[in-house]
Amino acid sequence: MLLFTFFLVKAQETTPEIHYYLETDNAALQFTHSVYASNYNYVLNNQESELAFTTVGWTSGLYVVNLVVNGIIIDTKNLLIN
Repeated sequence: MLLFTFFLVKAQETTPEIHYYLETDNAALQFTHSVYASNYNYVLNNQESELAFTTVGWTSGLYVVNLVVNGIIIDTKNLLIN
C-alpha cells in the first residue's frame, strides 16, 4: 500500500522543502526543466518525511516534478524557479 502526500513549501527560496509520506523503499523525485530538459533526481527515504534540497545553479524556469515509485510515475507537480 502506498500513502503519499506531496507538496512544496518555501519554493520561492533557493532551498525548497518537500514533505511526503511513503510506505515503499523504491521512490524518487525527478525534476526536469520544461524547455532545456535539465534533470535532477533525488531518492526518497521512507524513514523520513521531508526532503530539503538546493536550487542554486539550476536554470530559471518551469520544472516538472515527477514522483516515481518502482519505475512508474505516480504523481506530477510543477515547480517554478525564478
